[in-house]
Amino acid sequence: MIRQNDVGSISHIRELSTSVSSIIYEGEDYELSTQFRCSGASGFINWLDNVLQIRETANYNFDNYEFEIVDDPNDLTIQINRIQTLKPKCTIRIVAGYA
Repeated sequence: MIRQNDVGSISHIRELSTSVSSIIYEGEDYELSTQFRCSGASGFINWLDNVLQIRETANYNFDNYEFEIVDDPNDLTIQINRIQTLKPKCTIRIVAGYA
């Protein structure tokens, strides 16, 4: 959960699971070790864990990357267009947000 009003507490997940007769698999035997959405890129995951203060790591190198947080989707569009103009072969791999 990121915000106080987010849905996703353990008790809420259990409650919903029970209501639809789903099985919950949990415990150390089911710990996820990779992120499918990131193609298992451990460097990215390590960096993200470090940024979010989940765990400190030195195993990342993003010297060739730009990282920026914008408050306005229009600013994001402007930044993407600027990068594509300056670096036509550059690929923008991940653009994510949280509302």
